Amino acid sequence: MREKCDGADFDLPIVLKAITNRQFNAVPPEGRSARVGLGQFFFPLDSKPGFNRIYGRRGFYSIHTGFRRENQRTGIRKVMEALTAARAGSFASVIKPMRAAGHGLLSFPMDGMAYAIDLPRRSGVEELHRDIERIVLDHGGRLYAAKDALMQPDTFAQMFLNLDKFRDVLAKIDPEARFQSDMSRRLEIHQGAALH
Repeated sequence: MREKCDGADFDLPIVLKAITNRQFNAVPPEGRSARVGLGQFFFPLDSKPGFNRIYGRRGFYSIHTGFRRENQRTGIRKVMEALTAARAGSFASVIKPMRAAGHGLLSFPMDGMAYAIDLPRRSGVEELHRDIERIVLDHGGRLYAAKDALMQPDTFAQMFLNLDKFRDVLAKIDPEARFQSDMSRRLEIHQGAALH
């Protein structure tokens, strides 16, 4: 959050503690119901200026997991258990249904559920991410690559079964791998394309 004091701007991150998370995420047993506009529903954080500062100067990792219907309950529970064991409360977490995969070769959705969490960058979170990668793989799921900053290239290749087809396309349209991003280098997407 940004506060003004005598005309000066200060970044004042909210201190995120377990009790804050419990209060923020608390839902009464009978549930809650509200009618909101489409913008507020799909983009709730856009109405909160400086929301990205709530985790402090080091920022946060956004981790979106996806599980097929037959594994969604067990997979999401295992991820939650890993978060609890690591004492890594998420200030923002969402569970949402997904439909069948899209037409893109690296489409994230599947018929099942997505579970998204934001974790502050702190000691141990990279190790926790590796645990979550393993859980997702063990349950036939995927991580959403567009929002992920830590996924390993071998994990990516196992989660996205059309990766070789995508690399075939890359080899045809960009044979010298001139167009790359930090993410494509980390996930070794073009490296694989150059081998074809």
